[in-house]
Amino acid sequence: MKTFLFLILIFLSGCLVKRHIFHDPHFFYDKDNYTLIRVNPETRDEEIKRYNEGLKKTIVAYIPPKPDLDSISYDTPPRPKKIVKPVYSLEAKSMGYYGTVILKLLIDSTGVVCVAKPIFSNRIRKLDRIETKLVESVLIAAIQFEFIPAYHGEKPVPVWVSFPVRFVLEGNKKKRFSPSLVP
Repeated sequence: MKTFLFLILIFLSGCLVKRHIFHDPHFFYDKDNYTLIRVNPETRDEEIKRYNEGLKKTIVAYIPPKPDLDSISYDTPPRPKKIVKPVYSLEAKSMGYYGTVILKLLIDSTGVVCVAKPIFSNRIRKLDRIETKLVESVLIAAIQFEFIPAYHGEKPVPVWVSFPVRFVLEGNKKKRFSPSLVP
């Protein structure tokens, strides 16, 4: 009986653990390019293949197969409906990290963020561990943003937008983000 209760307890504890978004089948994270993409679990492999093929062709990395989103015009820009604050870790604060991460977001015609990636002005070096955690924190928050979609006439349209996220540090112990994060 004790063994049975123990097994049930272990099973329930596994069910209550929150799954990290980078391991969720609804998302694909390209850690080399710091890009987070919302995918359909049923067509996940096809979408990842299309993304990887897009990397070879364009800097934007992910362009859905239908319209050329950079050329879509709109009359009304998307407006934020729900913004999630990224985690600003105690470690990053205590070490004095601050700065701005500029994201490029693909907002679909329903207002959902489908792609989130930072815009790097010049990647001089690889990000350090804390910078990587801050960028990943911004991506996790951004993929949860919700927008009132952009409209062309009366039709909602998907668009790419730039979105700044600032990490502000109070006090005098400051270490600016890598120049690659601040265009």
